[in-house]
Amino acid sequence: MTPDPPAGGVELGRGFAGGGGTTLRMRLSSAIMNAARVTIVEQMPVIIWSDYLKYRAVLRGFDLLTLEQVIRHSSERYLDTETGRSVVVGRHRRQLVMIPCEIEEEAIVPVTVHAIKRQQIRFRLRTGRFIHE
Repeated sequence: MTPDPPAGGVELGRGFAGGGGTTLRMRLSSAIMNAARVTIVEQMPVIIWSDYLKYRAVLRGFDLLTLEQVIRHSSERYLDTETGRSVVVGRHRRQLVMIPCEIEEEAIVPVTVHAIKRQQIRFRLRTGRFIHE
């Protein structure tokens, strides 16, 4: 039987059947865990939703929570050489979407959102309109 984790901390254990008692334990105090949470929150830029983007999202049937996930986690990012904006491409449900954004030091301001086809992205890359970030 393993002991209870310490008060205010976390204990992770791993053993294997067959004995031996090999266990990996890591204990973190609650102060360290709280500091880690604060650091993670501080590093994530704030997304500022303009009234125009909210209007376009509703008009085109896009959910803001899903768009936020695309903006934060999509690995497909380009720089639009015409506007100088960052462009994030990702999936909203089954539809491919493009979200041009103004990137500031501590905030991301999406400008608009619309559906796009892979062929359009390839064309913009080929013509130099988009370049990889």
